[in-house]
Amino acid sequence: MYYYFVFQWFVGDYTDGDQLVIAEMAAYLAEGRVQEPSFWGQGYLLPLEAWFAAIPVRLGMPALFSVQLTAAFFVFAPYALFAWLVRGRAVWWVSAAFLLSAGSVILQVSLMPRGFTASVGLSAIGTLLLLARQELWVRVVSGAAIGLAVASSPMAIFPALVLLSGLADRRVLVSLVPAGIACCLVAALLKWTMHAHYAMPGAVVHQAPVYSFSYRTFLENVANDAVIAPALRALLCLQFLTVMGLIARGVMRERRRLYCLVPLFVFAVFMLLLFSSGKLRDALPNVFFSGVRFWTSIPLFFLCYCFLLVKDAQLDVDSILRERGLLVFAAIVGLLAFDIATIRPVIKPSLSSHSMVAYGRIDNIRDRCRAIAKAGPVDVYRIVGRNDLLAYGCYPLEGIKVFQTEYDRRTWFLREVEGAVIHDVSP
Repeated sequence: MYYYFVFQWFVGDYTDGDQLVIAEMAAYLAEGRVQEPSFWGQGYLLPLEAWFAAIPVRLGMPALFSVQLTAAFFVFAPYALFAWLVRGRAVWWVSAAFLLSAGSVILQVSLMPRGFTASVGLSAIGTLLLLARQELWVRVVSGAAIGLAVASSPMAIFPALVLLSGLADRRVLVSLVPAGIACCLVAALLKWTMHAHYAMPGAVVHQAPVYSFSYRTFLENVANDAVIAPALRALLCLQFLTVMGLIARGVMRERRRLYCLVPLFVFAVFMLLLFSSGKLRDALPNVFFSGVRFWTSIPLFFLCYCFLLVKDAQLDVDSILRERGLLVFAAIVGLLAFDIATIRPVIKPSLSSHSMVAYGRIDNIRDRCRAIAKAGPVDVYRIVGRNDLLAYGCYPLEGIKVFQTEYDRRTWFLREVEGAVIHDVSP
């Protein structure tokens, strides 16, 4: 209900060029046409939203709505799985509070199918299952899922860091071996496939970012409000506070205490490396190209960490909530009220800001595609110039093939339309 009333008006009305690339990819995959394994024209970031959405698209669901629905599933599924695994009547309220405490902006960015949401969510799901279940098939499948997620998007590694707590128990460590083997095999196969495809001449249009780390960059990022603000907002979520509270109360058994703190230490090291990277500056004050996208996995890391502590200490969550139920309920209502009150003011300035990622209303894009089709019954339409919304959006929205003369990511498409009847249109 919260998602529908607060977010759907925006996610259902607006989109951008990157989301339309993923929708177009889902439309082609639904037809059985695997043109590229990764995001069009680049050898990194496998958009799992497109691959998972191909099945409902094949069954008749609109491509853009299908990838949006897939992204929404992977946003909410880890929190639902957390509540189901903890098994308490009141735990669902806690899980909802965890979800909302991440903040409207993080949820807003996560709900956009941009290639990383499904990877991060899948990693969290695999991690929770590995912490909760002992069956061999669960461990193999969960390990493979984590390998697929991390190979697709590096940020998906954060939830999986919680598994480092297995160093505390040799039996647990041995039980994680099948998961580790499956994880490495799937990740290696995916990376090899992507490397083989994008090693072909002309396949790469958008080069992979070059990561460099320096102490000077760290100081600059920490002093930059545009970088530090979304990171702190993602960090100071309710699950982080819960984890800190449980650690402060000493809920961990003595012999496991050091090992349960290992994931937290490694997480801190990864955060330092991130802040030492210039990649964090690759953002604008715009919801479609926001720096928030770098931090969507942080709340899920602490969700998995919270489950680890609750499971390790065998806490009776329902009894704890009976003692502090009114406080929890007030926190949930407060979070809802805060997000509902602030989400629209957050969005409005974002839409008026400049963005290197083109965005627009879905209805307007659809109308423009229909207007292009009226130019005449031809095989494909060519935009003389650049308009990402039309080039990548007309096919998933209206089934109309369009490409552009400037910076078209689909090198295979340019070869495909050789000899076709082409009509030129204005961008």
